[in-house]
Amino acid sequence: MKKFGLFMATAVALLAMGCSSANKEAKEEKAEAEPQVEEQVLPVEGYWRLVDYAGADGTVNEVAADASYILSFNKADEMFSMTTDCNNIGGKYCTTGDSIKFENLMCTKMACPDTKVEEAMNTILPQIDTYAIYPDSVLKLRSDMRVMAKFVKTTEEAAVSAE
Repeated sequence: MKKFGLFMATAVALLAMGCSSANKEAKEEKAEAEPQVEEQVLPVEGYWRLVDYAGADGTVNEVAADASYILSFNKADEMFSMTTDCNNIGGKYCTTGDSIKFENLMCTKMACPDTKVEEAMNTILPQIDTYAIYPDSVLKLRSDMRVMAKFVKTTEEAAVSAE
């Protein structure tokens, strides 16, 4: 009887290992078949071009590709700045994990023909509480888990030429 019990315990253990291995292989195959874009908590330093932002009514407003809305982060002094087609926005920022906070915003107030985007960003930035950077160099700024602004990584040269 002891031999039968030992045999059954061994058989159950081998069966469990086989199922575990099959499940692992199935999960790996599924992961390869369905590529997932994972968000990452990476440093935000550098230059980011605004792609779209959330309007007050919840609509997503796309920004023209030739517009020069560039958000830059300088980690050394924890300052950020954003150039717009006309004015500039700036202030302090701080990050902890995926949390980000924009503080002490200031904005130049030159007379411009269209200030819709910069007015939106002046409203949106103080509300931002988290961020995520995706492998395709996309930065999403969120407020209460809602994406409020989306940026793509750009170079310093592109940012300077946009000014």
